[in-house]
Amino acid sequence: MATQQQIIQGQNAKIMAMEQTAHKARTHNKSIMAK
Repeated sequence: MATQQQIIQGQNAKIMAMEQTAHKARTHNKSIMAK
């Protein structure tokens, strides 16, 4: 069984990964628009 803290850390890690992916997508779109 995962402890409450492990569950929270796992959720935070997922959120961080999603934010990084979204940020990469935004910067990628900007470079396309600039062309």
